[in-house]
Amino acid sequence: LRTVLAGGKQTVIWYPTTAGEGPYSYGTLSGSVSLGAPLARCARFPVVVFSHGFTSCSTHSLFFTETLARRGVI
Repeated sequence: LRTVLAGGKQTVIWYPTTAGEGPYSYGTLSGSVSLGAPLARCARFPVVVFSHGFTSCSTHSLFFTETLARRGVI
């Protein structure tokens, strides 16, 4: 998990890694991530651009974004 500024917007990037996971707090919710870990070595990874939508917030879809990263998707 890395947080970056993209086009002036805070953007969170989940990606596959071989580093171990640890607990992570998203404010009122928690998950299990490898914060700032190196990208797993592989020739290619599929990329999914996911938007939580205008009236939602990023923590509503943690189950989805964390699972994608665990399955080899950026």
